[in-house]
Amino acid sequence: MAINSEDNRHITSRWLSAGTDEPRLMIAQACLDGCTTMADMRSQVRQQARRQTKQWLNHVWSPSSSDLAAQTRTIVAQKTKCFEFNIIYTQQGQPLAVHPDFGVRGVSVSHSGIWYAIATAARQTLGIDLQCYRHFGSSARQWAFTAEERTQSIPLLCAIWAVREAFLKSHGVGLPHLLQTIDIDWQQQRVSNLSANLDERMFGLFYGLYWVCAICYCPTKDYPEKNYPEENYPPRLDVTTLSTSVPVTMLSGRSA
Repeated sequence: MAINSEDNRHITSRWLSAGTDEPRLMIAQACLDGCTTMADMRSQVRQQARRQTKQWLNHVWSPSSSDLAAQTRTIVAQKTKCFEFNIIYTQQGQPLAVHPDFGVRGVSVSHSGIWYAIATAARQTLGIDLQCYRHFGSSARQWAFTAEERTQSIPLLCAIWAVREAFLKSHGVGLPHLLQTIDIDWQQQRVSNLSANLDERMFGLFYGLYWVCAICYCPTKDYPEKNYPEENYPPRLDVTTLSTSVPVTMLSGRSA
């Protein structure tokens, strides 16, 4: 589902219908002025991502059409300009989406080149990172990748970086951090860093023509108030519900 907006060209909008515990994801290409410097481009991408985040949050978390009372409150709120999420930041720089009626929702934003990605979930334990394909210098390779990983292809190196940075964001932790110490289980789609006391997360990967995007979030079994059958652990991001106007593939293994 795409929101009508001048910023929304080439949108990947990720919707999961199984419940609000699962994350939503949107990836978009920014609309840039004709002649722009690199600094101006980055500024425009950040500004468009910021505007789009608030608009998209309001759309994602709007009340169900079956809830008449909630719909009535929404109409009143829209007329009084109160129906709006605001983005606040923790001391560590982690963004949170706050609404006067709905409370706090998890949100994470990333941008690379002319692309940006936004994710939201009911829980605050959420992180996203988008990486346009690029080469890594020797220092970055030593710091971010294990000896085995350094021999891999550029798309896979970007995916590894994205997973690890999204993992840190899901904990409200940013760079610098020795990325190579973060362990990725490609088969189980799990990532952890026990030596740094960072809890395990699930992850999903989305590949586009120019970028790879990783999203990290809590496994369902970490929600004790939910009585999920064991066979439903963990939740999987289902690419069949992905509506996109750009080529995108969901992959999770080293064969990517």
